[in-house]
Amino acid sequence: RVGNVLDDLEGDLLPGDKAFDLWQTYGFPLDLTQELAAERGVKVDRQGYDAAREQARDASRGDTGGRELFTRTVDLYGAVAARSGETTFLGYHSLESTARVVAVTDGTSEVERLGEGAVGTVILDKTPFYAEGGGQVGDVGKLAWTGGMAIVTGTARTSHGLSVHTVRVTRGSLERGAAVTATVDPERRETEKHHTATHLLHAALRRVLGTHVSQAGSLVAPDRLRFDFTHGSALNAAELAKVEELVNRWIQADLAVDWRVVPIDEARAAGAMMLFGEKYGKNVRMVEVGGAGSNDAEAVSIELCGGTHVARTGRIGLLVITAEEAVSAGVRRVEARTGESALAHLSELRQLQRHLVGVVGGNAAQLEERVGRLLTDLRDAQREVTRLRDRLAAAQTAAAPAAELREAGNLTFVTLALEGLDATALRNAADAQLTRSGADVIVVGSGALLVAKTTEAARAKGANAGSIVRAIASRVGGGGGGKPDLAQAGLKDASSLAAALAAVPEALVS
Repeated sequence: RVGNVLDDLEGDLLPGDKAFDLWQTYGFPLDLTQELAAERGVKVDRQGYDAAREQARDASRGDTGGRELFTRTVDLYGAVAARSGETTFLGYHSLESTARVVAVTDGTSEVERLGEGAVGTVILDKTPFYAEGGGQVGDVGKLAWTGGMAIVTGTARTSHGLSVHTVRVTRGSLERGAAVTATVDPERRETEKHHTATHLLHAALRRVLGTHVSQAGSLVAPDRLRFDFTHGSALNAAELAKVEELVNRWIQADLAVDWRVVPIDEARAAGAMMLFGEKYGKNVRMVEVGGAGSNDAEAVSIELCGGTHVARTGRIGLLVITAEEAVSAGVRRVEARTGESALAHLSELRQLQRHLVGVVGGNAAQLEERVGRLLTDLRDAQREVTRLRDRLAAAQTAAAPAAELREAGNLTFVTLALEGLDATALRNAADAQLTRSGADVIVVGSGALLVAKTTEAARAKGANAGSIVRAIASRVGGGGGGKPDLAQAGLKDASSLAAALAAVPEALVS
């Protein structure tokens, strides 16, 4: 749930009311939300959270005669952890295990059971479900027991060491103390391919761009990976190709992936990559791709990581970089796909190529040449259209009888309706008509476009082309603006042009 909220977030601040809703609706405590948000470089609006909490307290007092929501939910998971201890994670080696339900909640407080159709959270004494963290999304799957089943829609970990499974009971009743079989959806564990590929991508970026590259955030999902890193400029095509080629070379080498818990000093001595600002304990889990620990000649990557990984890089299949972009100053982002997801992406590109070949003709080898030729022809045609429109504007202006010079306020003005002109040609016509008429202000229109232009003398009297077009366009449901000397507006349709031009005197007076 936290991951979904963060995926949809714009910016780097999680509003307090959303953080509180995660607690009130799904049982995610604030410290857990803060931890998961921090992994993505997002802060939580604590003041907004406190305000939402107080509002809930006030509502609770009004609805229940003084009982407060938080008196029932303060440190819910802390109480469970004190009673039952941390959840044992079995998911590094297995996708299924038996377990005992040590706590059931309805999202705000502990309950004895969840009935059929109910949504809540479940804590097991042990679990194969990976809890969201380190950029890797949480596992989903199912819990089964005699006479019942529940769908696990997400897994998160609290600061107390508990794995919290969000569930929806589809059959039977799930009770505290029940024995269940916990099974991870194997398709979800495609995350393992993307997580190991993320380590390879990090190593490749450092080799191609330099050792200044360091991780600044990541997302590891079943169908894609996203890796943010420190670097001062965009990667060019050659650099991206080198990175992609290097990662795929390591994948095809089928390097062993070894992980073990070691003292932090041993990890430092091995040169393991550590995230800046991350707090590590005395013992850490070190993931090594290749190297002496895996009977390979040289380690490709050594990082501290709690995520799940493939046993050998060959299982990744291949990696395709799909995007590269800026995240913020000095931080870039690469997105990629692996395995079946990468093949699906390549299939989409192949279909697009076939479609384009069908449109432009020839064959795939001629595609670039033919598209280039079409673009050249298009630019030539656009230049010719512009030239013809300018000639049309000049011809219409020259052929038109001298426009009536009128006065409004202390300004003289001319209005003129022309046909078939775009914005550029219309501006040229305004220039010519202003010179020809000797007016202070000229307003010309064509179709649903308006252009206003003023002389220096008119501006000295207070005339402003931007104000003029806004005023007359607004009278017929249009809008626009611009500078004091030149401005443009758009109308809803060409039928309102005459009414817009008729409004010029009123706009000049006002």
